[in-house]
Amino acid sequence: MDQYSIFIRYVVDGMIHERLISVKSCIDSTGKGMMNLLKKAVDTVGLDITHCIGNATDGAANMRGAYNRFTSWLSEEAPGQVHVWCYSHVLNLVISDATKSPIAVANFFYLIHSCAVFFKESYQRMNLWKELSEKDNIHKRLQAICETRWTAKETAIKRLFGTYNSLDDNGMLSDLLLVLTKIVQNPNLNPDVRSKASNFISSFIKYETILVAHMYMKIFQITGPLSRYLQSNKLDLLKCQQMVTSALENLKGIQRGVENVKEKKEWPKKKKTFNYENEEDLITIPEKKFTIEVLNTVLDTVVNSMNTRFVKNNSLYFDLSLLCPKNFPFNNLKDIPESAFLTLATKLKLFIPFNDNKENNVPDIRNRLSEELWNFSNSWKYLKNSLEEEYDKITLNKTISEDQDEDEENYENLSTLCNLTCKSCLICCYRLLVKYNLFSSAYSLLTLAYKYLLTLPVTQVSCERSFSTLKYLKNRLRNSMANEKLESFMLMSIEKSILLELDNDTIINELGTKSDLLSKLLL
Repeated sequence: MDQYSIFIRYVVDGMIHERLISVKSCIDSTGKGMMNLLKKAVDTVGLDITHCIGNATDGAANMRGAYNRFTSWLSEEAPGQVHVWCYSHVLNLVISDATKSPIAVANFFYLIHSCAVFFKESYQRMNLWKELSEKDNIHKRLQAICETRWTAKETAIKRLFGTYNSLDDNGMLSDLLLVLTKIVQNPNLNPDVRSKASNFISSFIKYETILVAHMYMKIFQITGPLSRYLQSNKLDLLKCQQMVTSALENLKGIQRGVENVKEKKEWPKKKKTFNYENEEDLITIPEKKFTIEVLNTVLDTVVNSMNTRFVKNNSLYFDLSLLCPKNFPFNNLKDIPESAFLTLATKLKLFIPFNDNKENNVPDIRNRLSEELWNFSNSWKYLKNSLEEEYDKITLNKTISEDQDEDEENYENLSTLCNLTCKSCLICCYRLLVKYNLFSSAYSLLTLAYKYLLTLPVTQVSCERSFSTLKYLKNRLRNSMANEKLESFMLMSIEKSILLELDNDTIINELGTKSDLLSKLLL
């Protein structure tokens, strides 16, 4: 029986929160069954499912789809909700696609995995590895390739070959070759073991292996930070989309980065004969062969996969990007494109209470939102300053007027005080609107747009992380634990911060009311 964790994401007082509300056993994995499971969990904690603005899933077949999947059933209850295919899963699929083809790449990762398994399956070999690989009393381990662990391939390459442009500084390849050589030269070991070690040496010292490793170190240098950021807590959608766009541009920059790659364009479009052994049709230069068959194929796969998998909801993301303070100010209302906010207005319409004085159609909401954003963007440089900063600016202006030789750097330092906030992000905008009660009348629709953006889910890494906790809680000694008790243990372990805030006396008094015996013992 499968276990499913259900997290909710919400914004309170300008703070983004992600909380585990339930852990359920699923007996019906269809889209409708998953919807009934979610609805029961949400009703238990007193939430209205019609207020759901989005869901983030791993993109499984029973989750996304337009007809009979979980997303379609959820859309019937919450018509304005948006399905966000978990960014972390999408990026993992992109990397997975890029490490399966061509055959040289598949052989490369199989080689790394086989070598790690080769040492782990024998304590004698592992002891040889420990003796020669320990430096500074730190034992370096080889990383096996695991498809479910998103950073396994990046870690495996980094441990063996080091980081990009520093192959010999922190890699373990030289240590690995020494250990394998020692195994080959040991006559007391099994011949099959010595033969495997010899084959590993021959494979690792190939120039093609080093080129593939170098290529993937460059790719992981770009995608690695993005992957780690997507697995952190309290993300906002716009920042993730910006990082994805940046990573895609960097990948395009190295897409044709090898010399002589332009020779690919000199290939004849149509072959003169069907003789595939014609010298004109054969690729005889090894560098050109590697560039065309491996490097171009891999990078084209990565770029095309990112383009196709991250394009969903682009119109909504473009609307939300205008809310970022980095795009302020809009000097004129016409600076905001006419097509902007149409998608966002459609989503916000469901959350705006009906008012006889204002039309609630999409064009009217779009116009009101544009006007509020234009006014807010031009007032942002004044609104973001605290009272202390305003006094500092006034005092400093007087000082500068008295002494024209005053250094201008002091003014810049005083006028850009952070006051514990960066004042250049979406959360700062929302906090300011809430703190000074600007959401009540001045920027009511704009505040709703910021709240919508901050609440929209990006990944479901928190759900994935909860199963690591489940692995420790439901071990072989607790194999028969009931689901209700397991759910309680999960809630206490994951939401430990809330548990520590509870008063022990309150818990004891509540427990004492459960039965007469507990009342006598505890109260």
